[in-house]
Amino acid sequence: MNKKRLAEFLTVHDLPCPKFAAVTTAEELQMESSKIGFPLIVKPTRSNFGRGIKKFEKWEDLKTFYDNDKEIDKEYIIQPFIIGSDITCNVICKNGEVLCHSIQESPVKYGSNFSHNDIIVFHDDNQVIRTVARMMKLLHWNGVACVDIRRNNKDQSILILEINGRFWASMVASYIRAGINFPEIMASLALGETVEFPFNVRQTKYHSLNIFRINYGLRKLHLKTLNISVILLTLLPDWPNW
Repeated sequence: MNKKRLAEFLTVHDLPCPKFAAVTTAEELQMESSKIGFPLIVKPTRSNFGRGIKKFEKWEDLKTFYDNDKEIDKEYIIQPFIIGSDITCNVICKNGEVLCHSIQESPVKYGSNFSHNDIIVFHDDNQVIRTVARMMKLLHWNGVACVDIRRNNKDQSILILEINGRFWASMVASYIRAGINFPEIMASLALGETVEFPFNVRQTKYHSLNIFRINYGLRKLHLKTLNISVILLTLLPDWPNW
């Protein structure tokens, strides 16, 4: 939930992430932005779904935004804007061990769009899963997570941006295109059932504009999956006790 604390954690443990600075005053903003350089992005320390993230090309526009839109006592972090593709690594973990995962990636992003992607490709990537697995082990993570990563277009390095402790918007695509039924796996684990984890993720494209047709297809899925939201809500208090 707290972007500054996550960035600090990643830095301390030598996990790849963008440079960052936390700012609460106009003076800090000017000093830190001059160090990071433009273009840069500004993020509220606490936010979700890309809300409040803005890109700035020069100091004058950044200062105007800060003076006009800043809420009282609100904290921001600033980071360099990095041209690259958006990667999402979806995982289920138990005691920090990644039990299953899928990886999806967008085309290269050049602009200031921080919302959902139009096209994603499912594939496997050893660098991504090794990095995410090390992070989840350090966090002793239990349950589902959706890890947002940016692949730098200049050198193809990966940078961890956020961890979302929830299911993701393309979860149905993970089932249809990558062949991994994350909600059913989570429910089976919570019920103490034996689970056979899928390992091979075939490369395939998913167009988010088809989401309504995909959701309509849910009625054809196994009854256990259809009722999964009720099951997960019932079992939610027990997840930390695995």
